[in-house]
Amino acid sequence: MAWKRLWLVFVGALALLFSAHAKAEPTDFSKQVTALTGDWVAEDWKEGWIKLHPEKYTWQSDYYMELVAEEPVLERNAQEALIKKYDVITREKVPFDSREAKQVFSGAWAFGGHWIDSYGDRNISLWGVITTAANSFVFFSANCQPGKGRGAESDACVAKISKIMELLQSRSLVLPEPPVPLTVSGWKGQYDNSGVSTLTNSNYNSTVTAIIRVSPPLNIPADSLQNVIEEFGQALWDDLVTGASKTPSAQRWVGTTTDPWLRTTFPNTIETENESTVMAGSVKIADGRTVLLSVSCPYIGWQSTCARGIEQSKLFLTSGIVEQRRQKIIVANSKPLPVNGLKNSDILGIYGTYSTHGGVTLSYDGNYFLKNGQVFNGADDAPAMIDPVVSQKSNPESWGRWTRKGSEMHVVWGDGGTDDISATQDNLQIGGPKGMRLEGYYGSISSSGSLITNTGFVNRSGYTFNADGTFTSSSSNMFSVGGFVADNILPVQIAAGGGGSKSAKARYEIDGYMITFFYPDGQISRRAFAMNAKDANNPKRETIYIDGSAQTLNGGE
Repeated sequence: MAWKRLWLVFVGALALLFSAHAKAEPTDFSKQVTALTGDWVAEDWKEGWIKLHPEKYTWQSDYYMELVAEEPVLERNAQEALIKKYDVITREKVPFDSREAKQVFSGAWAFGGHWIDSYGDRNISLWGVITTAANSFVFFSANCQPGKGRGAESDACVAKISKIMELLQSRSLVLPEPPVPLTVSGWKGQYDNSGVSTLTNSNYNSTVTAIIRVSPPLNIPADSLQNVIEEFGQALWDDLVTGASKTPSAQRWVGTTTDPWLRTTFPNTIETENESTVMAGSVKIADGRTVLLSVSCPYIGWQSTCARGIEQSKLFLTSGIVEQRRQKIIVANSKPLPVNGLKNSDILGIYGTYSTHGGVTLSYDGNYFLKNGQVFNGADDAPAMIDPVVSQKSNPESWGRWTRKGSEMHVVWGDGGTDDISATQDNLQIGGPKGMRLEGYYGSISSSGSLITNTGFVNRSGYTFNADGTFTSSSSNMFSVGGFVADNILPVQIAAGGGGSKSAKARYEIDGYMITFFYPDGQISRRAFAMNAKDANNPKRETIYIDGSAQTLNGGE
């Protein structure tokens, strides 16, 4: 009973800690699904697919449809592509062979049937492919569970799935762009602003992970290709989660002369009769450039999964989809400067107010005070990115006029409201001189939690600046979940976890109230920058402000 109680506490605490995620605003795609189906919604992207299901849905529900990211047809036959995608699917020892797929309607094939789960519930499962009017494939899986007295629900489920298939084919319903350039079903995708895409595929408890890494397009001379491939593959050696030695037991070139792949095997310290493998190779894309690929495969039993992941990656790369999506990300994160943006010389300084509770500072609300008597509430935007004429039309309430009254600025805002804001040297923030350099780690720590449930979440993020004008950004998070064990009145930690990430080295430039980040993949991010006026001549500034958020030297530690 004690373990049962412990487990219930654990589940309840997790639900409280992460309940905010369950109430997320529906995406535009989800709203479109609801408008077209009446009562179905769509979750956001997860591991290369989107789940659709009835709006009244719980984690126990068995009515759903999972849509995989669109794929180019590329001279492929829909039925053959379906067979290659799914082969044989097994549910509770019942095999469903994709070679038995039937054509549902023109360009759409599906296979599947009935099976009974471990709870004795009857299920109808389908796997299929839809050829869209845009000459693309959308693969899907779906499930409906009739159960006793639920025949009508099951019929409605099948009807919704059929309707969604038709909507996708006609392009009345179009899948949204995935959040990362390289999206493969069953793999978690991540994009680094160095231009590298990473896919990971883990077992149910994340103790074993396969990793695929893909470079941005490169111009590589033919006589250097094998050396570059070898170096790219070696970068995965440290990521072998099985604890394999960095010294390979075997290394040889496989493939063909025109398509060489380097296969490196390592002894596996967990299963001594098994081995871990790193494969590295390349593909040519349409513009003639080369993309490098490498995969770290933890066990021999995972090799088919790893091979399918590489095959899908190559398909998306050679079709041009990955590079198209990558360029969209670069453009979206590289907003150009407006022609009539504010100039550093327009700004008198930044004065603001602090929000505190219980003696703890919660937030800072900064304002740009302009020399012409105007004030703008929004020091979390770089002034060069603010066009005053455009901004005043769209956000008139954020603009006002100021007059100095001793040590305060009296502000009359566009909506008629007034504020008296302290304006002394102690709370004045100014921009940095052009070409200014920083050195050291500047970061912040945020946390949340509950003393009642003994749960907590801590996030640490920041920037490591170098005097040579380069920097890296990093973030890490940790959560802990507490509970009460039997006969214990004090909460104890019963689960903990976390993770982190670090960006590639990039370049930065400071010019007044703006810091510009130039990333290796071509992204240009222009952010608001300020420092305390009293630290203007102090090379070891304790605090800087990026997008209005305080970043403290050594992260406040």
